[in-house]
Amino acid sequence: MSLKLDHRRSRSSPSFTESTIAYFESNPRFRLLALGALLLLIVYSARSTNPSAQTDERGTAAVYRQAEFDERASWFGGARAVHADSQQQRPAPIGDIPPDPKDATKIVIAPGPNADDNHQAPPSLSETDNDPVPDEETDDINDIDKAENPALPNSNGVYNPRFDKFAIALKSGVDVVLERSLIQLMSYLQPVRNLIMIGDGEAQVGDRVMIDVINTLYGPRNPRSRKQDSTNVRTQKQTSAEAVQVDETSQGWKSDGHKNLPGFRELWNRFPNAEWFVMIDDDTYVFLDNLADRLAMYDPDGKHYFGAKTQFVGCDGVRQWGAGPYFAHGGSGIVVSRGAVREMMTGIDACIEKYKTCWAGDVRTALCLRDQGILLHSPSGFFSTPPNKQFWFPHDPCDRPLTFHHLLVKQIQELYNTEKGIITRIGKGAVTFSDIYWSWHGETEWQANFDRKGADFMSAMLDTPEDCKDICLEKKACISYVFDGRKCWLKDRIPPGVVGRGMTSGVLRERYVCNSKRTGFRK
Repeated sequence: MSLKLDHRRSRSSPSFTESTIAYFESNPRFRLLALGALLLLIVYSARSTNPSAQTDERGTAAVYRQAEFDERASWFGGARAVHADSQQQRPAPIGDIPPDPKDATKIVIAPGPNADDNHQAPPSLSETDNDPVPDEETDDINDIDKAENPALPNSNGVYNPRFDKFAIALKSGVDVVLERSLIQLMSYLQPVRNLIMIGDGEAQVGDRVMIDVINTLYGPRNPRSRKQDSTNVRTQKQTSAEAVQVDETSQGWKSDGHKNLPGFRELWNRFPNAEWFVMIDDDTYVFLDNLADRLAMYDPDGKHYFGAKTQFVGCDGVRQWGAGPYFAHGGSGIVVSRGAVREMMTGIDACIEKYKTCWAGDVRTALCLRDQGILLHSPSGFFSTPPNKQFWFPHDPCDRPLTFHHLLVKQIQELYNTEKGIITRIGKGAVTFSDIYWSWHGETEWQANFDRKGADFMSAMLDTPEDCKDICLEKKACISYVFDGRKCWLKDRIPPGVVGRGMTSGVLRERYVCNSKRTGFRK
């Protein structure tokens, strides 16, 4: 069989390159498109190898990401240390120096203190603005200008240097700290630099760690010595929904008596240069500007112990009311001067052991101070109840409260809003009782079916509530009044209000307004 080849079919086909060149030569439009693509490729290759060209694109993004990182680091607490023993994240000591504000991209990471180190008192803002970051090897724990770690900022990033004189312990319990203490940390405690939380276990609220001050207090747990005497409970349960209900079955309440003395020891070890040491509960509100004004008339190196004057029985062999020393009611706030705390620390370990069976931590504090020759002084302003409908407002609307206790979370927010309004208006939180009354109870000056019992200085038989109001206006001492349908009762203050069928009560707004300059307190 013969094989015939078709030379036309067996001839090799033109290559891709040859075809492209032929098409390129015969098509002018294709030549222009190809030339443009080649030029774009050359320009792109040159830019990708030029460092200066990168700056405009990737460099700008990198700077933005760094700035965003710095902002988040500042918001969430800046540099934080890890405790060497527990490996749990904990905030840097409150009094430490923040990163240099002149270096926007600098984040300082410093090791935290060891468990048995003494902690330093914080520098004031004026001291930290110009000071360099200190040497990590410093050993001087009492030098307020030398610190190791950045302080935790508040949500605004600003501390109030006026409050650097305070060292505050917020006392709570592991079973309630998350639901109760957050509102305090986010409101009036924001500008406080020297702040710790103490309790009966370890817990964390945001970047703040609650310090367990009792679980290793007496060595191995001794149930008998840790048991609280329920028959001696002094706090009355609130029947109103306008105040915190005391849960005496909670672990925090049962162990509460063991927190105060070691809490003051913790404050002293951390902030020995503070002027005033304050301990409060997690349902307490403190008007810090008012407290600063009140304490300005006292020498912090003197031996001062302030709070709401209260009696006790059941500790130190006291069986009769008034037989023991007065103590500062803990929920209303305990304030002790640097001089008094320094003296108390000389016998603090002995006090912790000596009074460990006493049912109340605030009583233990009073007994320990008594042992050092320091007794309570009780200036006005510390209150164990909220300013609700059951509260007795003082005669003078310019009186300034220091603390309120047994507050609901929403009430702490309301007080904070009131204080912020005063700060906006006059430049500081010099809150008066008139501010609080008209903020909380100022919906109307006239209330039907509402009675106010007590504080009467005059009465008269009248026909209408309008006549009663007119008589009140005529008497300079009259602030409020009640008309019972036949008789008008004039009052020189604002007593608590209760439902009273057929009663009409009123308050003269112009008589309960503070028009003074709100400067200082009377000693």
